[in-house]
Amino acid sequence: MKNRFNFIIFAFILLLTSCIKDKAQEEEKVSVVLTFNTRSVSETYDTDSGEGIQSIRVIIAQNGTVVKNEYYPELSYNASLSSRTFTIFDVPVGNADFYIIANADKSGITDWTPYNVGQTPSFDLLTRHVMTTANGIVEPPFPIAQQFLNQSIRTNGQELNFSIIRSVVKLNFMFTNKSDKDITLEQIKLGTFVPDKTFLFPQKSRPVDLNYHPLNMNNINQAVQAGTSFMKTVYIYENTVTDTDAYTVAIVVDGYTYEPLSLNLTSITRNTQINIKMTITPSNVGLSYIVADWTNTPVTIPPFD
Repeated sequence: MKNRFNFIIFAFILLLTSCIKDKAQEEEKVSVVLTFNTRSVSETYDTDSGEGIQSIRVIIAQNGTVVKNEYYPELSYNASLSSRTFTIFDVPVGNADFYIIANADKSGITDWTPYNVGQTPSFDLLTRHVMTTANGIVEPPFPIAQQFLNQSIRTNGQELNFSIIRSVVKLNFMFTNKSDKDITLEQIKLGTFVPDKTFLFPQKSRPVDLNYHPLNMNNINQAVQAGTSFMKTVYIYENTVTDTDAYTVAIVVDGYTYEPLSLNLTSITRNTQINIKMTITPSNVGLSYIVADWTNTPVTIPPFD
């Protein structure tokens, strides 16, 4: 009887020790080194002005509850970098979901208290919209966001590398004057494929209340000498228009409006760039384009044929 009693006591001690150990493991916290890169960038280059990472907000959730909401402000020298590294302390050990927003102050979200530590939101961040200005052009810096689910946090000083995705499309208009006289590029006109909003985080779908409209870039008034070129860059949000006729580009030169030329597209994905080459000759205007990854390799205007 005594041996049986001793066995029960021993088993109870083992169970209690195990519970204490499990509890300690649950409460264990470590530091995590996070590096954020804009997708499709070379570590050799920084981004163009306004295109990269300025500020960073990191929201970490475990089991649907926020355990970290950290904000790292813009660097003192107002940099716009392709990569930034931070150390976050006291991250609970376990699997975690990361919600990363660079340049969050440009997202239109001003109240971050629903995502404070201890909150259990439905993470409507994934359905939050970012809006354009009235004409549809997005001015840099712009939000760069991505979610990373079920990340394993186990060791102190653990390093994680995340590629975050710009919310915009980069349009490079490369205008070449191959005529024998100086001309003035007055306007660039885009068809009805410029959206007024998109999701903050990348999604397969588009917002249900999304509207598309044409975009007239008036008052460019850029003199382009004979045999020279000019490039203008603008940013818009990603888009998917069922009407392929919507994807057009037209220009106004010296008071004359050239007929819209088709891009033959049905969608443009965020974080890509489209290089649109327009060439004026003595008889007409020609157009060619290419959709490419958004890299840090400088876009150059090809030499004349």
